[in-house]
Amino acid sequence: MSLENGVTCKLTNEKPNFKETCPDILFENKFKKKRDDVIVELEKVSRDKNKAYLYLIISGIFGILFIIGNKLYGTFIYGETSTYYWKRRIESIGIGITILIGAYYKFNRFRNKLKTIEMKKSRIDKVLKKYGVK
Repeated sequence: MSLENGVTCKLTNEKPNFKETCPDILFENKFKKKRDDVIVELEKVSRDKNKAYLYLIISGIFGILFIIGNKLYGTFIYGETSTYYWKRRIESIGIGITILIGAYYKFNRFRNKLKTIEMKKSRIDKVLKKYGVK
């Protein structure tokens, strides 16, 4: 691709004279390495899938326990009339919300990374499928 000539073929240095696929295309080692890197990265991220779900579930449970269980804990330790009781309840709710938000963002980052890698692989697969390469 150049500003003067537009898209040109690397083999013939001329404008493409085909619509869908080039019969003379040669896939370089660079393209093959890129494909292999994407496959390895996808496998690595897919292995972390169970960890991501487990982290989300465990963090979710702890976050909810901090939010819901703070009244029982505060009553047991301080009694309901203490000013510490209300401080600790507010702190516990804040900690619970923070844990839930952190778990959501970590899981969302995992999902976005997986989606991005799957999209890269899909693009590479489309090119290879057009040319009948497996």
